[in-house]
Amino acid sequence: LQQSLDQYPACPALACGVLAFPWYFRAPLAILMDALLEGLPSHVAFEEGACDGGRGMVDTFVDFRAWQRRMSAQGTLAQAGQCLSLERRRAIFRLLCRVAE
Repeated sequence: LQQSLDQYPACPALACGVLAFPWYFRAPLAILMDALLEGLPSHVAFEEGACDGGRGMVDTFVDFRAWQRRMSAQGTLAQAGQCLSLERRRAIFRLLCRVAE
């Protein structure tokens, strides 16, 4: 798998498992994507955290920050970010705006 990814280091579609690639790439890429997003709070957690402004917000932020630090230390934060859906990115941004208030 790593050898296959090294051939396309700047290809975000490959890192995120787009279905345009042959079937033999799909399963390993799904596993890679799951590994990149492991530990990231769910979309619902971000939405609820941004709305309640209480303990849920703090817990979600702490979990997000731990995930972000781990991805950054591994050098995979950009690839993980490319794998997030637009809705999830928006939910993260709303939570971060709420925390900054």
